[in-house]
Amino acid sequence: MEPYDRIMTPFDLSEILRELDDSGFWVFVGKENRKVTGGVGGSENFPVLIVRIVRKDSNEIIKYRYNICV
Repeated sequence: MEPYDRIMTPFDLSEILRELDDSGFWVFVGKENRKVTGGVGGSENFPVLIVRIVRKDSNEIIKYRYNICV
């Protein structure tokens, strides 16, 4: 990855996330390590990125309210 791409990729991603937010969507991201088996070698850990985009008012989102005492 070229230096220009290292700067522009996070910027572009931030812009896309902002556009989704402005359009009424939230983006949830998680990472899992899964095992890849078969083939020539033994099993290996393989990182998997999971992305889910949902509307902000979706009933799938569990909202938690809490009070912070300072």
